[in-house]
Amino acid sequence: MDFHALADAITAVACAVLGCHPFDKRLIFAGWAKLVYGLIAIIGIALGIIGFTRDVGWIALGGEATRRLDLQLYLARGIVLGLLFSLILSRQLLGTKKTDQMLGKVPNQPPEATPGQRPPAAPSPPSGAPQL
Repeated sequence: MDFHALADAITAVACAVLGCHPFDKRLIFAGWAKLVYGLIAIIGIALGIIGFTRDVGWIALGGEATRRLDLQLYLARGIVLGLLFSLILSRQLLGTKKTDQMLGKVPNQPPEATPGQRPPAAPSPPSGAPQL
């Protein structure tokens, strides 16, 4: 297996992994960013598979068909790069980490009073202890 076939196989796997990134429960992504991740995954997997099959020799095309396929692959790679740059420039590539409050875990916090209730009273000192 030559270098180009290996690079195309890695591209397909990397795009599949990248497509799963916005579904991490610890991160927040915008709705459009999830769609962009999905498009990158689908197009990237297709590019990787098509490139791999060409490099291994499973597909043999004529001169004009090869030229047209190359042009379409260049176009698809440009679309993927443009989508990646849109994620980078909007700071959605890594997402935003959820805070403990968003996850429902708030350590060492007393329970808050709901509207209409009084806050919990402070604990009273023992009855036999002197007051200061």
